[in-house]
Amino acid sequence: MKLILIPIIVIVAGAFIFGLQSTRLKGLRKENQTLSERTPAHSPSPQSHTIQSSSKATRLDQFPGVSAEEANAFGSELTDLMAFALEAKSRGELKADFRSRYLQLLQAAQKFSPDNIQTVMDILRNDARFPDKEEILEETLENIFVEVAPFSTLAYLLDQPSEERYHFTACFRYCVTHDRKRAFALYEENKENPAFDSQSIRNSLLTSLVGYDPDRMFALMTSEKFVSDTSNLGSSANDNLEKVEHHLELMEALQRAQNSQPDSEKLQKFRKSYVAQLANRIQRRGFEEAQRLLDAGFNSEERMQILYQVAYSGGLTSQEEWAQLFLEVDLKDWNNWIEDQPNKFKHPFVKLMQSLGFSDNNNTAETAENILASVPAGELRTEAIKEFAWTLVSYGNDPKTAAKYLDELPEGKVKTKIEKRIAKANK
Repeated sequence: MKLILIPIIVIVAGAFIFGLQSTRLKGLRKENQTLSERTPAHSPSPQSHTIQSSSKATRLDQFPGVSAEEANAFGSELTDLMAFALEAKSRGELKADFRSRYLQLLQAAQKFSPDNIQTVMDILRNDARFPDKEEILEETLENIFVEVAPFSTLAYLLDQPSEERYHFTACFRYCVTHDRKRAFALYEENKENPAFDSQSIRNSLLTSLVGYDPDRMFALMTSEKFVSDTSNLGSSANDNLEKVEHHLELMEALQRAQNSQPDSEKLQKFRKSYVAQLANRIQRRGFEEAQRLLDAGFNSEERMQILYQVAYSGGLTSQEEWAQLFLEVDLKDWNNWIEDQPNKFKHPFVKLMQSLGFSDNNNTAETAENILASVPAGELRTEAIKEFAWTLVSYGNDPKTAAKYLDELPEGKVKTKIEKRIAKANK
């Protein structure tokens, strides 16, 4: 069963303020899961519900719901609990049974139909103990119904005036999370309704396909009728992919889409934001998984972008393995690419050698020497040695290692400064 985020209700000046420290919140999640496992399923006779669109009425699905008596009892319990919380807040504490009562309400709310939610909202609206009705209604929907009963809540919201459709978009995202196919059907049956004419809603549907059917995602994304802006969709897609295999499938689907639509700006924007987000996170996967992703069909510029991000991320492990990938980037290609970038970063291999120079660890010096042993003579090796040696002597870490590479440095100010630092350290 899906774990539910459970905050504690605290009322200040007639409004809810929800929140817990993370450790307490995890405890409540476990309590809610345990309570869910112990609560028997409720299966009353179904109630049909119709969602009205701007041009037609569509019968979506049946919402089982609870009886009218149970909904009324829920509403009374909720308002009493809110009043109790307000009183307890004024004393600076909440009684021990507050939490268990709130958890029980969350469990019961999962079974509610749109009509049940309407009943509870009416009870809240008519309770004289709470002056700020609209804020209470909004917060109740957000913290009681939106996540635990998203489809029922969405149907309820569509029966309300547009100005009272609190958290509609967030509610639809939960619908997508709970049941992707049903959410798609809901959108298709009601897309003429202005409430569904939302880029955020369409993007949530697209993102839900990223790990399941990326070909369909790209087909929908490039449809002029489905979405208007995909500039950040690639980043969102990246956030929703955990397994390397899913990334590889996405890249293959993206390549197929671009082969059929080479001039699509939407696909280009998707790729740009996807690569940027991947570059920021690829190092966390470890070298082997990162290497598999790097071999997934990126062009030379994208590969340079990813490798530069890795080199500058700090705390790099598997340094010898990464060095070999960095060395695959031709220095001339790098200089041409970096010329058009806002920041003129060093070549990834040069940056790696510089970072090794910051450490005074003997193992690090050994790693650096092992790496340099396989690097052929040339401009890239010379530049890397210069940065490595200069960093070593600048931080006083290992002048003896720096001295080993002096003969490879060209005459000039940098070499002279390094020689002086070495001489000073040897006195």
